[in-house]
Amino acid sequence: MKKHQKHAGLERRKFGEFAVNELAVAGTKCSVVSDLVQQIAHNISGNYKLAYKDASHSKDSRIPHIDTFTFHQNGLLNVNALQPDELYQNRISFSGYDLVFLNGNHFRGEKQILVLDKDKEASVRKRIDQLGDVQFIIRLQEDAQIFDFLKEKYPYLTKLAQYSIGQTTEIAAHIESFIQKSIPKVYGLVLAGGKSTRMGTDKGLLDFYGMSQRDFAIKLLE
Repeated sequence: MKKHQKHAGLERRKFGEFAVNELAVAGTKCSVVSDLVQQIAHNISGNYKLAYKDASHSKDSRIPHIDTFTFHQNGLLNVNALQPDELYQNRISFSGYDLVFLNGNHFRGEKQILVLDKDKEASVRKRIDQLGDVQFIIRLQEDAQIFDFLKEKYPYLTKLAQYSIGQTTEIAAHIESFIQKSIPKVYGLVLAGGKSTRMGTDKGLLDFYGMSQRDFAIKLLE
């Protein structure tokens, strides 16, 4: 007797720390990270749905008594809501995005962009264990170099593509390529479940050109 399988053998989505596709920008101060993300998004936002996760630096933040959604006629939505920074809540919030940027000064990301900033050696040392999968490198100063302690721990960094902070177009193109490679291939799905209570019989087994509807659909996909 065939063992009952509760769930179909479908490949599950693979999440990072917060989203399916995420990049933490690390190695420099928060204002540089924020400006860089905005510039990249300006170049590619028309093709993809992007998000940015940051931490507030405000010392005067009031907890709302009601979640407020303010819509503007141009499509802009401002949200002021009480929401915990919790694993599964984050994954729900970011599930619909093609790519989520993270401020690497506050959040660990599955994959990273390393910004070489000569003034942030101590900061990078503190977060060295968070740089295990850097995709490419950006030099904040033209003469900025990979710190020796980074090369010792991660020799692969010397082989990565490097850009200067002003090469926004090239950086955006690299990001777009990163997104494209991460989009899973869709081969097809035959939906053949349901009780067919109104039909009175399994619709998937109805004859369609000499075979059941479900077999016909499978043949089309093949």
